Amino acid sequence: MARTRRFSARGGFFDDADFDFEARIMLGASACGIGDVGAVLATIDRIADGDAQSWFDAWSALAADFAARGDTALAAGHTDTARWAYVAASQYYGKAVVFIDGMADSSAFLPTFRTHRTCWDRAVDASNGRDVRVPVPYEGRELPGYLLRPDTSGAARPTLVMTNGSDGTLPSLLSYGAGEALARGWNAFLFDGPGQQSMLFEHQVPFRPDWEAVLTPVLDTLVSRTDVDGEALVGYGISQGGYWITRALAFEHRLRAAVADPGVVDVSASWTAALPEPLLDLLHAGRREHFDALLRAHATRPGPGHWPSAASPTPRTTCSTC
Repeated sequence: MARTRRFSARGGFFDDADFDFEARIMLGASACGIGDVGAVLATIDRIADGDAQSWFDAWSALAADFAARGDTALAAGHTDTARWAYVAASQYYGKAVVFIDGMADSSAFLPTFRTHRTCWDRAVDASNGRDVRVPVPYEGRELPGYLLRPDTSGAARPTLVMTNGSDGTLPSLLSYGAGEALARGWNAFLFDGPGQQSMLFEHQVPFRPDWEAVLTPVLDTLVSRTDVDGEALVGYGISQGGYWITRALAFEHRLRAAVADPGVVDVSASWTAALPEPLLDLLHAGRREHFDALLRAHATRPGPGHWPSAASPTPRTTCSTC
């Protein structure tokens, strides 16, 4: 007998605020054409509130279902349907791993990430030539880039250049503006920069604050193409990208306009907000070794524990890495 999920005490799908936030994102993506709202609601109903393994299993199963639909459609020559299904599969695999650090065994992370990207690449290949891979030369290596185009005419078009956040996936950018750009006859350019997705998970290239060092080679690559109007480039940065894009604009002036969604003044604010005052005192005093030792020691103990003051000596700890 089918059951119906009741709204949580918070008025959402889950009492766990992070679960609820991510579930709402998936519903919003459905409204933008990624996957299906009914499938998302049914998946939400199968997830135990706050249970990371349950979350992973439910979204992985949905992703596998959509990937199989893509394979079936592609074999039948229905490339548009195949592309839609592969994009949804990529989105759902990407969403499956967001709480994987809360699972007893997180070894599924990299294989699931790679399956997520395989589905994305299949979606690109099923676009009938509209979407093209455009790697960006960057400090002796290449950043993976994708130019999404409304058609295959090769006409020079205005282009939305999108900077993702700290943990956003490529298909998520379709619902954050890329899809609307295409609907209006624009191109959209998506890429992984340092610290993002494949660059971090597969190549261990970390974040950097001076995003102009990233954006400049991206724009150099785009303006060299005949299907991009180099005089009509617009930038977009979401989440942590709202810091990077504004920083880059101070140095890179080829963008005619840019959107910071949201504008981030202090990237660290979301992290330091959760730190107790003694740790903040150490951080502000520049006592890095003491700060790191306390953080490591606290991570090995359940519960809130006791945080010594900044004046306390470096604590003794059983942590083998301290």
